[in-house]
Amino acid sequence: MHRTTTGNIYRSRTAIFLAVVAIFVALVGWPATPAHAAGTKCADEFTITNPTPPADQLPGFTPGGGTAPSYPLDSYQYENLGVNARGLQLPSDPDVLKSYGTDTTGKTIGTPEHVFAAWNRYVADQKAKGRNPLPFTKWLNRYVPNMGNNNRGKAFEKYATETIGLGGDDWMCQEQIPGAEEDRTFDAVNHKEKIAYEFKSGNRVDARQLAKDARITARTGYRIQYVFGSKPTRGAIRALKNAGLNEPFHLEATPEMTTPEKPIANLPEDQILEPEPEQNPSEGAFNDLIGSSGENAAEQEVIDEADQWLGELMGTADELPISPGGIDFSSMELRYVSDAPGSAGVQYSFRAGDNVSDTPSFGGLRDAQLTSDTMFTWLALNPQSFWVNLNPDQPDKIIDPTLATTDAGRVMLTSDLTLKHTVSTLQDPENPTGKEYWKEQKGTNDTPPCTGTYRVWIEPDTATVRESGNELYVLQTPLKVQAERLIIKTPPAHGQPCTLPQELQDYNLGIFQKVIVPKAQEIVNSDPRFADLRRVYASRIVAEWLRDRDKTKAGAYHGVINSGNVNKWPARTSWDPQKVYADYVNSYKNGDATFEITYPVDGVPEQFTYTTGGVYFTNTPKAPIPEQKFQSTYKALPKAVTLAQQAPVHYTPATENATTETWMGSGPLVRTQPPPPTSSSPSHSPTPSHTPSPSHTPSSAPSTTPSATASESAAPSGDLAKTGASVTPYGIAAIAALASGAALVTWRRYRTR
Repeated sequence: MHRTTTGNIYRSRTAIFLAVVAIFVALVGWPATPAHAAGTKCADEFTITNPTPPADQLPGFTPGGGTAPSYPLDSYQYENLGVNARGLQLPSDPDVLKSYGTDTTGKTIGTPEHVFAAWNRYVADQKAKGRNPLPFTKWLNRYVPNMGNNNRGKAFEKYATETIGLGGDDWMCQEQIPGAEEDRTFDAVNHKEKIAYEFKSGNRVDARQLAKDARITARTGYRIQYVFGSKPTRGAIRALKNAGLNEPFHLEATPEMTTPEKPIANLPEDQILEPEPEQNPSEGAFNDLIGSSGENAAEQEVIDEADQWLGELMGTADELPISPGGIDFSSMELRYVSDAPGSAGVQYSFRAGDNVSDTPSFGGLRDAQLTSDTMFTWLALNPQSFWVNLNPDQPDKIIDPTLATTDAGRVMLTSDLTLKHTVSTLQDPENPTGKEYWKEQKGTNDTPPCTGTYRVWIEPDTATVRESGNELYVLQTPLKVQAERLIIKTPPAHGQPCTLPQELQDYNLGIFQKVIVPKAQEIVNSDPRFADLRRVYASRIVAEWLRDRDKTKAGAYHGVINSGNVNKWPARTSWDPQKVYADYVNSYKNGDATFEITYPVDGVPEQFTYTTGGVYFTNTPKAPIPEQKFQSTYKALPKAVTLAQQAPVHYTPATENATTETWMGSGPLVRTQPPPPTSSSPSHSPTPSHTPSPSHTPSSAPSTTPSATASESAAPSGDLAKTGASVTPYGIAAIAALASGAALVTWRRYRTR
């Protein structure tokens, strides 16, 4: 981290002395060498109690095959006055805004004077470059973390130096490298070992600084090691590699912001998990990130540019905060809540993966709103209304009419249709799965292989959680794909239905369950097309826990539970259940995928054209895992969740092939002033394109529900499995539902002779 100030009198006097010597040398004609300010011993600069490790045991310098140092998940504090700007609104009078000017010099960070001057300057710079500026609220959400760059960087430098143990006589802090021929100061240097450390509290690098480092290491032979306080972005890792530097070291440490004041309110568009956001807004790292997440890739690039602009404004472009674009918002799910009885709101954390694409991740606010809206839907409605139904024999029972007004219903029904398309595609013999499937199918002398009609559905599979007092940790939420036979009366519009003997149809369906179903299940649990389904399922687990606990301990959502009112959370995406059903019926009757296979009839090969279609949903209960396993696998998770309220935390479970997860949290805002007047109007009010009439309400769940027989009817209770264990997997009564449908494989015959 490069700094222009030294922070102590001794260092300043040394710099002046060296500068005078350099001038004197030039006057008398002696050979001049670049002057640089001498650093101080790290042991004199910081309180170092950890032992100083030898060079081959330092982070980033262990020899090939050696074990890298391991440090516990930790935190450090820094002051950021930028927090005081949260909730600030632009003046409605343009002349008033203009009066703040564009000069931030001498103005206190976090005050309207500093914020509006910086904003005016940003807008002018963007217009001069022919670019559109960000909306003020998104820009402000990046202003807040960037105003703490310098303090955060200094605090992490202190934390890293003391944690690694860079003491003794050989470690110098804020030191330059002899012969570098660059204006470059490193956080810690060991001249004896010819190694230098650069500490970054964020997860990015400064390209100009890195270019200097590449030249310095080439000229001097010093090894330069970057240490990040947050998992570096793939772009940062790639840039370091291209510069010829060591692989970066990740010393996970969460920066905790401190400020003498508290904001009055959060930005209005956040409102996540807040039934009355005007009264009980939330604050935290999650709000900052989703509030500045772009709606698309292009806007996210503008946001990242604003980060750079704010860093340059403050002279801290080498110490930028974590970028929203480095987090894979498409994988984001609600995985933790804490609901103390009588509290104004809940603390919560979302879990997400890393962005593996070079394109900045976007859509964080949209995904958070979907989670929040669907959770309130699960709380407000009776679980018996959580069903959808795609069945060509039942056009009058597609979805509960109230559920149809919400995004929960939209995600359920459209995911049903997506599963059907997925299963159809997998049966194509042109792909490896389809090739294996048809290789094992059986037919008769005059009838090619086929299965008849069957249903395919998605249900929860071993959703495990840990309940600890007022807290719920959602640990695993895998989904399962199932298939079984279903008789459908509606005939297809083409081809011939399967006429094989029943035992052969059952055998072929068994091959379908063995080959096609596992691949479909893999897709449901990983493919972006089912990301929303996985997201709303996680919120369903949390909602059912809140509902169950509210029976004896009234919590923050007591007024929502079983209210039957979802008017505050209408579908944000316009959709029509009838259109989804029409697409399904068209697929069932006219085919979803068409392909050909060759099958011998009387010893002569003939071509048969196949057409496929159909889908289905249901659920299943699960069993608990022991407390000991939670402690061994997720021991650090409670601390990670706590720290995630302050800043994104990277955490890796102790499981085989585990990947690093990003946790982001928020909680109820602690006010210092009374809340603003409340408004009964919802923050958004799109009107669904289809609102079923009361007559559309089925008297019960569809008759073809998933059960022992196709004719039985069973509605989900919504209850969670009671196990009495501290780590309890919950079998949710249908992610939201009972749905029924059919898949049909028909065939046409063409002789090849």
